[in-house]
Amino acid sequence: YPFLFGFVALSLELVWTRILLLHLGSRVYAFVLVLAVYLLGLALGSALARLVLPAGRRALAWCQALLAFSLLLQVPILMGFSELLAALGGVFKPQSFLGLELTLALAVAVLLAFPTLCFGASFPLAVEVVPGDRSGGAHTGLVAAANTLGAILGTLLGPLVLVPLLGTQGLLLAFAALAAVLAVTLSSSSGPMRMVGSSLLAGVLVAGAVLPRGAVLSGAGVLQEGKVEELEESSEGTVIVRSVQDGRGVWRSLEINGVNVAGTSQELWAIQRLQGHIPLLLHPYPKRVLHIGFGSGGTAWAVAQHSSVQRMVVAEISPAVLRLADRLFRNVNHGVLGDPRVRVVLNDGRNVLLATQERFDVILSDSIHPVFAGNSTLYTLEYFQLCRDRLNPGGVVSMWLPLYSLRTDSYLAILRAFWEVFPNTVVWYNPNVLNEFTVVTGSLSPPPVKLRWEALADPGLQPSLWEAGIPTPDDLAAMVLLGPEEVARLVANHTPHRDDFPEVEYLSGRLLDREGSWLANLTVLAGFRSTASPFASFPGDWPQAMRRRDQALAAHRTELAR
Repeated sequence: YPFLFGFVALSLELVWTRILLLHLGSRVYAFVLVLAVYLLGLALGSALARLVLPAGRRALAWCQALLAFSLLLQVPILMGFSELLAALGGVFKPQSFLGLELTLALAVAVLLAFPTLCFGASFPLAVEVVPGDRSGGAHTGLVAAANTLGAILGTLLGPLVLVPLLGTQGLLLAFAALAAVLAVTLSSSSGPMRMVGSSLLAGVLVAGAVLPRGAVLSGAGVLQEGKVEELEESSEGTVIVRSVQDGRGVWRSLEINGVNVAGTSQELWAIQRLQGHIPLLLHPYPKRVLHIGFGSGGTAWAVAQHSSVQRMVVAEISPAVLRLADRLFRNVNHGVLGDPRVRVVLNDGRNVLLATQERFDVILSDSIHPVFAGNSTLYTLEYFQLCRDRLNPGGVVSMWLPLYSLRTDSYLAILRAFWEVFPNTVVWYNPNVLNEFTVVTGSLSPPPVKLRWEALADPGLQPSLWEAGIPTPDDLAAMVLLGPEEVARLVANHTPHRDDFPEVEYLSGRLLDREGSWLANLTVLAGFRSTASPFASFPGDWPQAMRRRDQALAAHRTELAR
């Protein structure tokens, strides 16, 4: 029994986290909320168990019955969890980050209170029920050891094996069925508990038979916007493809745990092409490329259009992303995974840099937003130093750096870290469409910036360059927001973002105003925008390109300020 209690408790903690991330977002505070409520429930359950210890086996049986019932009750609660959040928001009307977190904590407590109380009570009751000599601490130690072993295996097998096999809904119902069976097993041969346990087991089986796949996930707000075309619960996360219709038209969104990682809207399509083309155009003859974060494959396809490329290593942590991108985003990536020059490494980008001895001409860091838990490690000084150490002489590094949901000091801390490693830094912004992204490129070569302008006329590149909005030198020049001199002045008084002080996740994680942060960061960058050309040579009309850029910046800022 103690082994099973530990296994179920830790598996479910991770299952609940997976589900709730779709409601609460993937910021570090979402994990904190779930863990805090979970631990509080365990502590209260353990404290309350002493009231029923004399009942022993019967109390443990009722505890498992209550667990089975509460897990079964979670299905309708989760299906309506967005409505619960909206109702609590309407009652408390939180105006601050703390108020919002307390409101969310209350909603999480509604979901987790009863099962975590049962988990907390199960351990002391198990100590009382499991046979053995209770005169010393050895008995309690053995029960604790079995419970801990179960918890360890539950932590490993729950998300890595059982979720991909059964899905979060199937696993939730399976554990409810197990709790009902334990209630029956622990009860006497006759009495109400056997009937209660059997009824609960029947209820779980009926729920498993009639509920549509993914019903417990359907209550998430992110799944209610547009049409869900595909949903895959993998060991790495919940990967979703949605068809969305909004002011940008009808487009597809590829998401992990509710966070967009790629899409086919105009600005997402263009930024993917730009992330592939700009860094390669900055290298005199790029042969070997490391592309971190596949997304929908639009960037990899842009890279593959450069005839000089002989090898492209794609580092992607989620096989599900690769499968869905290859199947549903062929119009974006054109089956680039089948290109013989492409090699896929299933791993975190930072681990790939740590483990490989290979050197690259270009490294593209196309990571998820740094505000989400764990991702800021791909935006630190130490990470950029790893990139530098894997570059061939004359190599180029680029990173995707969003303007939205980042405090200005966080944006500049990341930019400062990048600039410290790569002093020849340029910040690029697409003026052709309102968008919330910048691409930052850098190298160890001293200024001025050298770019292969003649490559823009390459017939093999032209179709993809048109998609990126850079078919001519003037179009590409208009995307220069900051040159090396402007970046140096902008970040001079800021400290770099570092591994041992990952402030971005915690400080920017409290931001509630997405559009406000977007406007604030764009305004700061526009205030330092380049006037003189940072290039060694430029075969176009530089003043005209700057006028076009400045007009677009003014229009975008006006639209955001409305």
